[in-house]
Amino acid sequence: MNGWIVIGIVFAATFLLLLFPLRKGFCKLGWQYGSFSALVFVLICLEISVIMASGALSCLHNILFGIGMCTATMLLLWMLTKWHERNESLHAAVIVLGIVHVACVMTVVSLPNINLYLKLIANIVYLALPALAVYEISEGKKNAAG
Repeated sequence: MNGWIVIGIVFAATFLLLLFPLRKGFCKLGWQYGSFSALVFVLICLEISVIMASGALSCLHNILFGIGMCTATMLLLWMLTKWHERNESLHAAVIVLGIVHVACVMTVVSLPNINLYLKLIANIVYLALPALAVYEISEGKKNAAG
């Protein structure tokens, strides 16, 4: 448990240090995008806790991971659909959170105690989320040019 606390503090500090240069932009996110970004961050921390407890995963861990992964993915997908709004702060939040989420999901897929169906869903997430991000970004550029 102490390892999780240390990793959580290091992860939160790293996340905040990465976003510190963008702090003025994140103030422009607004209440809705800011709260969704914070919720995705908390769900990613939940995913990291599952990774840290990989030796003794119970049914509850699998359920919590599945709910957290699906919720974080849905919120990231919703924020990706708002890409065309040209909000640079939203772009930065979606990219940073999406990269960390996909990295966590890829790591969890390799754990031995994860339910097979969750592994299948996680594989879909880490293949489809970057593809959708590339599609939304290219659509936004095409609409801006045309």
